[in-house]
Amino acid sequence: MRQAQRNYGPGTDRNSKMCVIISHHPNTAINYTELDRACATNPHGNGYIIASKGYFESGKGKSLEFIIERFKEAPQDSYRAIHARIATSGGQGTNMCHPFTSKDGRYLLMHNGVVSSDGLEGDAHQSDTSKLANYISDYLEYGRKELEELAHVNSSRFLILDLEGMTVEHFGKWKFTNGVWRSNLDHLNTWSTAA
Repeated sequence: MRQAQRNYGPGTDRNSKMCVIISHHPNTAINYTELDRACATNPHGNGYIIASKGYFESGKGKSLEFIIERFKEAPQDSYRAIHARIATSGGQGTNMCHPFTSKDGRYLLMHNGVVSSDGLEGDAHQSDTSKLANYISDYLEYGRKELEELAHVNSSRFLILDLEGMTVEHFGKWKFTNGVWRSNLDHLNTWSTAA
């Protein structure tokens, strides 16, 4: 398993803004104003996941309007997640947007943070998360403890969708209230101080 190291990547530090993941349990109301704020404060691309038994879709590089429309049309018993990206590791562009698919095609990964571990650092062509997605199946099969450690050491949050069982797991320190998981509250803090 890869050894985790604390490193916030080029141009980042502990106080840097990070992208945000907002995920909703089935039958949970979605605050579309909050999604708008998350995307406005994280302007480098969006991605989404909608999943339930018998229904699945995902996309990256989509507009917020498109994602909202998809969320509204999805079955109410669906799990829905959005990733609003700010470039902290890797370049900008649709190929850097989340989610990323595991090498074996079984998992989708969304990540909030910067992973610095042997060979996982992002560059202009591939983000740290897209590199990590290649190993996510191994982590889940053999090293869940190592995945938690990777989240802890790098102050990261991982959302992983298992496409076989349509189950979602959250790793790292998330904010959970009223059926909504948030990887951080930066978009809300910026919102409240900007008013």
